[in-house]
Amino acid sequence: FLILYKFMDALIIRKGALGDVINSEPFIRALSGYKQIAFEAGLYSEVFENHPLLVQKSSLRGRIKEFDLTGVYEKDLTTNVCVAYLHRFGLSMSDVDRKPRLYLTEEEKNWAKVFMPGKWALFDMGYPGGSLNRGFWEFSDWRPACEFMKSKGFKIVYIGGGPYQGFLSLDLNVDSAVIDLDLRGKTTMRQMFSVVSNCSAFLGLDSGPM
Repeated sequence: FLILYKFMDALIIRKGALGDVINSEPFIRALSGYKQIAFEAGLYSEVFENHPLLVQKSSLRGRIKEFDLTGVYEKDLTTNVCVAYLHRFGLSMSDVDRKPRLYLTEEEKNWAKVFMPGKWALFDMGYPGGSLNRGFWEFSDWRPACEFMKSKGFKIVYIGGGPYQGFLSLDLNVDSAVIDLDLRGKTTMRQMFSVVSNCSAFLGLDSGPM
């Protein structure tokens, strides 16, 4: 097998939430010995744009080994997501290498710096009624934490997908005296990455941006 895989292509499949896709990035590097690697991420295909190890799925030729990560870690939520992916296929990596990497161009990295000078904290209120049923706080619940960060010299930028259909009864309005920049529904995913990379702190629930 150690010899044959160098002549095979690999197709990684991981569909689901944004965070699940991002946490699968180390698995790409774990397969670096394969001839070519493609990633099928469903709605989040742009996450791994510019990744040096990936090619388009249409470029795969010959014998293809599939690695379907969908649903792997959900079977044991006590396990680190990346570790679950690796163990499923008998792979391992160091703690440092298991940290996900996203590859932004210099233009993408600098996109948010233009209008976000200074020290920023990222605020992500999360998705109400998510698949893990982790609960949801209205903005009034987050306000003390945001005010505390502002007292420490941070500006607050709010990201998210915009209005949540079916949850309009919740208090999703924010106070401009607390939130300095409301970018909900106003960025592409790659632009959101630029915003995240320009922040020094995170406020919010378990989410892909975190």
